[in-house]
Amino acid sequence: MLRRLVENSIASLAATLLLRLSSMALFIVIARKLGEEATGMFSLATTYSLICTAIAFWGLDQWLITKGSHDSQVAGQYWFNLGVVRLLLSVVTIALFAMLVSALQIYAPATTQIILLMSLTLIPDSLDDICQAYFIAVERMSYITLTSFILAIFRIAGIAVILLAQNITIVAVTWVFLSANLARSFIGVWLVYRRVTGFRLDFKLWGESLRWAFPFVFINATVILEARLGTVFISLQATEREVGLYSAAMNIVTGLQMLPRAFRTSISPLMSRLYVHDKEAFARLYYRSTLYLLMLAFGIIPIIIIVAPDLMLLLYKASFLPATLSLQLLVISILFRFLNIPSSRLLVLAGRQSLLAWFMVAGLVGNMVVCLGWMSRLGFAAAAVGELVSMGIYYVLSMIVAQAYVPMAYLFPRLGRVFLALTLGWGIGVILTATSFSVWLNAAIGFVLYTGSLCLLRAVPGEDVARVQQWVAHRMTFIKGKI
Repeated sequence: MLRRLVENSIASLAATLLLRLSSMALFIVIARKLGEEATGMFSLATTYSLICTAIAFWGLDQWLITKGSHDSQVAGQYWFNLGVVRLLLSVVTIALFAMLVSALQIYAPATTQIILLMSLTLIPDSLDDICQAYFIAVERMSYITLTSFILAIFRIAGIAVILLAQNITIVAVTWVFLSANLARSFIGVWLVYRRVTGFRLDFKLWGESLRWAFPFVFINATVILEARLGTVFISLQATEREVGLYSAAMNIVTGLQMLPRAFRTSISPLMSRLYVHDKEAFARLYYRSTLYLLMLAFGIIPIIIIVAPDLMLLLYKASFLPATLSLQLLVISILFRFLNIPSSRLLVLAGRQSLLAWFMVAGLVGNMVVCLGWMSRLGFAAAAVGELVSMGIYYVLSMIVAQAYVPMAYLFPRLGRVFLALTLGWGIGVILTATSFSVWLNAAIGFVLYTGSLCLLRAVPGEDVARVQQWVAHRMTFIKGKI
């Protein structure tokens, strides 16, 4: 179980890493070459495109993963039927969104043009997402890595064109983004098509899947709104420049989210099987996941907080420095995103996905209250506070319900050791920020001390340490034999 989880996590992490790095690189190039306003226009268009995906995606990928993880042939039939449904939903969503945006006329014509153009990415993204769900269900993570690598190549080629062009516009950049997504979706469909035979339309399956996945419309919409609500509020109360500044900070945090996303992708099929066949093994996996995700979050968050000003200067220009506070606030929300993974998947498997939707709504309301009440005083940094409040509300509520299935009291002793390591290691790192040393050096010292404290306090379960030592010894023996 542990070996398969690690292998799947590595493959999924590689795919997510390729995808996020290429996406971050494209965003950084836009920011450095076209400035804050163009960055804000591109980010706003991406925001509305993501909101549309909540409707078009409909949670059908979760249905495919849940039902197809037991039989590859069943997964193939679900892929074909749900892919057709996705195409229909995407076309209808784009048409309705275009009519709404044209009728409201909230933004300037140039911004509206970019928003409508970006909405076309919904079609390739919908197909790619359902293909990835198939690969996850049959545990072919290498295919996800392959399609992500192809997308990264196309984006890098687009970045080269942007850098070499003399007078490139944000419209041309949007076409680059759309073309890369189209290429990836075509290849993903071809890879699945080679593995699946006997396509047939099953309208009963359409109705069944739409009914089961309907709560995910609200869950996905709330997730995306929660993550992008700040961008929308800033665009309505300020200018595209402020949107660009806030998005620069969000771009860094979104890149960090590739770690929990990769873990969620790899753990989903394994949790689905264990929940049905072995509740005890499922509980062990749940506890281990929570523990290691917490350790990882406490290793990343303090680093970003300490180096935030230098990181903004390194990636962007000096004009983006006002977004430093937003970055420091946003990165704290990573803690809740990490810890939400096991509890959210548990509640989905327990059939409580509608409850998750309400938790998301509660978080969204908290986010809106903060944005409406504080944006006039804090500026666009209020959006970062709202994001933190929203994720905190969602985590607390979902964790309370999850206690009925896997009580967290079992983990309290080890969680105490992790918090103590955080205090000892990063406490010294924070104190060092008052010195004249490099902030990067201070962050490195803090991380080393934190890691050392985890080892000294034996926060990692002994059986897992023994497994790692056994694996290393086996590998060393293999290497010596080859030499």
